[in-house]
Amino acid sequence: MSAVDTSGPAIDGTFGALFIGMVLAAVLWGISCVQTWFYFDNYRRDKLWIKILVFTTWSSDTIHQILITHALYHYTISHFGDRQVLENVVWSMYVEVLFNALTGFLVQSFFAYRIWSFRPNIWVLIPIVVLILGELATSITYVIMGANLPTYTLLGDLKPLSMSVNVLAAAGDVAITIAIVVFLESAKSGFTWSNNIINRLMLFSINTGLLTSLCACMSLLFILTLPNTLAYFAFYFMIGRFYINSLLATLNSRKSMRSLASTEAESHSLQDRNGRSTTLGVALRGMRTQDNTLNPDHRIDVQVQINTVKAHDEFANDEGSIGDEPDKAGVSFG
Repeated sequence: MSAVDTSGPAIDGTFGALFIGMVLAAVLWGISCVQTWFYFDNYRRDKLWIKILVFTTWSSDTIHQILITHALYHYTISHFGDRQVLENVVWSMYVEVLFNALTGFLVQSFFAYRIWSFRPNIWVLIPIVVLILGELATSITYVIMGANLPTYTLLGDLKPLSMSVNVLAAAGDVAITIAIVVFLESAKSGFTWSNNIINRLMLFSINTGLLTSLCACMSLLFILTLPNTLAYFAFYFMIGRFYINSLLATLNSRKSMRSLASTEAESHSLQDRNGRSTTLGVALRGMRTQDNTLNPDHRIDVQVQINTVKAHDEFANDEGSIGDEPDKAGVSFG
């Protein structure tokens, strides 16, 4: 955090920035509400634990929105015109950090679980878990220490902790995104249609991780470049919103991704595989019996293995969707 000069013009860079951040966070919160409704309406067969995760994350994010709204109401309505109050930190400004951290912890833990489900690798998971727990622990420490600092000027002593929260958040998001992309890249096969699906999944993973990382980096940048303002709060308020929307976007995209995979698979034929079907057709038409005569009733079983993306949803009880790990599907001809 940083010291705040509450004299005239600084209002724009302090509580004006808080107001902008609160409004933008409210817009993103509304989007998350729509996504939450869509999830519960379309994925009723999901396992109980994933439903609890979604509801808990949405609840944490909602409480955060209530807290920052309360803070702005306190400064701009309840104590309108009282410039003495502007220097004092209202209690909700401390507590909101805790719920923002909780939202990030739940979402990052979910993606860490996805990585472990895709490919259990303890050496990949450990650094990610350390970053996730480090961010949560740093946020809790910030709240505890900040509760004893009643003014924004004194709160500036916690600037290193505030910077650490953003650095750990960005590092955790980048690590998760890289792990997912690398594992998806290793799952590619020699078939264009399945590679196209994996490329879409990779792009989707990068986009969801990019927003939270960018938001944390912008918050850190404003702490460093504008230390006597609260401009960085405009970005920090939105981090939790991007987290929950990335979680819900991932869960809500499963049906569309499954539909895409089915369409790609159905439109793909052996004739599209560099002429290999022609060779197979010639071989089948040229099969002869022992007396060197063609036998039209002769049946041949051909097993073709295709590296593809397993249509299995680990979060649903009986509903399939694009899963996380590669599988081999057997296709029989004849």
